[in-house]
Amino acid sequence: MFLFSFCLPCAAQEARFPVPTADGLLAAATDTVCAPAHFDAKDWGYFGLFGAGFMGVYAADKQIRNAFQRSRGNTTDKISDVAYTFGQGQYLLPELAAAYGISYMTDDRKLASTSIMAAESFLIAGGVTTVLKYTFHQARPNSAPDNNIWHGPSLDNYDQSFPSGHATVAFAVAGVFAKQYPDGAAPYAAYGVAGLCGLARINADAHWASDVLVGAAIGIFTARHVVESATPVKVIPLVSQNSGGLMLAEKF
Repeated sequence: MFLFSFCLPCAAQEARFPVPTADGLLAAATDTVCAPAHFDAKDWGYFGLFGAGFMGVYAADKQIRNAFQRSRGNTTDKISDVAYTFGQGQYLLPELAAAYGISYMTDDRKLASTSIMAAESFLIAGGVTTVLKYTFHQARPNSAPDNNIWHGPSLDNYDQSFPSGHATVAFAVAGVFAKQYPDGAAPYAAYGVAGLCGLARINADAHWASDVLVGAAIGIFTARHVVESATPVKVIPLVSQNSGGLMLAEKF
């Protein structure tokens, strides 16, 4: 419970050190889930392009799976064993809690808010993916001859290939760090690690490539809206010829 408390997000505020609150989680979750209702023509255009890309990958899933399994060996398995952990909550959440602890000791408010938002993104994206898994129940490649076996909604725990949960949370966390630290090698490192996690799931024959693609998209989409939903409060000094004061400015 102590570690989980670090993962409840908050709206980052410049007026005080960022602390986790349930209000931040609710605000970010609402913003993310309701985002499609506010799509403009450009957003729907991107969605259409993604849909076309998904259909292309879905059509090639079996060929991609066979290619990965033909090239699979001790080296790829060892790399996958490490990369796989980047999408595991038992590793990611304690790491985010540790990052928050370091930020508190060093008074690094940007790292603090980033750690909180990353945990928030993890929870929201993971929740969305869980709902989709129980809704579609797609058979995994290691238990089906092709990718068109879908059992439909149920509460059973079998055949939950679509989408990849590991890819989802890996990109959900990576996306926040990439947006918060856009300069230098940070975005490449964050997305590179998340990409390896997704490839590890294909190498392990646990997911189709299209599962990983959708998981990555959910993670990146969630990270974007989590960061954008943050509402920092700024204290702006106001000075005129006859008076002075302070103004609180908040982004809505």
